[in-house]
Amino acid sequence: MEPAYELAPLTSRAELRSPLLARLLDHWISAGGGTIPAPGTIDLTELVEVVPYHWCFQVQDGGADFLCLSSGAETDRTYGIAMTGRTLLGAGRLSFASRAMLVMRAPMRERRPVRFASEATVIPDRMFYDIEALSLPLSSDGRTIDQILGATVARHL
Repeated sequence: MEPAYELAPLTSRAELRSPLLARLLDHWISAGGGTIPAPGTIDLTELVEVVPYHWCFQVQDGGADFLCLSSGAETDRTYGIAMTGRTLLGAGRLSFASRAMLVMRAPMRERRPVRFASEATVIPDRMFYDIEALSLPLSSDGRTIDQILGATVARHL
């Protein structure tokens, strides 16, 4: 049986357990000024503590796949793969790709921040728990979501 998880639009900053994710959300809100920020408006150099946990994906074919533009060292450690330059479908891990697709597509559909939380991983040979992620839509034209920025925080065993 697959571990239970939550995936839902964020309705309040208070829903976030991780201070790192709350900091990323605050920066996203500030960059957008009330709208969905454009790619490039989020300056990760201002979020030094978030950088190791971050990831950013380019939407491909309307959300059929996602190309990883960047991922931090803690993200790579958590998932056991360096994702930068790879697509989700090309990463070779179906359980990871299918769950990650849900996390990427939700802010495209909702057009707002989405929180993911799970008690345990679905990735074989990976040992981490209490996963919390925040996925944030980015739009270069104000209509089409073309990138998803986020971060994942997990407790490793």
